Amino acid sequence: MTAVHTGEHVRAKVHELMPELWDTLAALVRFKSISRQDPTILRSTADEVTKLFRAAGAPSAQVITIKHGEAQSAPIVYADERRSEGPRVLLYAH
Repeated sequence: MTAVHTGEHVRAKVHELMPELWDTLAALVRFKSISRQDPTILRSTADEVTKLFRAAGAPSAQVITIKHGEAQSAPIVYADERRSEGPRVLLYAH
């Protein structure tokens, strides 16, 4: 059975979570993200995002790369948690 939440319940929950969310966002934006400078920085960022996904209930989160010929992509954080109920969320950052 899907839980039904009122707008007030959602607002209260968001208000409760905001300090932690701001701290998490502040930590993430401290990472440099220019891939050509130092690939280890991108990997560190991907590792942190993977930890966040797992903490949020996505244990399948992992860092992957795609190889094409001799080229290899920057690290990609991938998680696939299919559940029958609840909203679907896609996060993308470039």
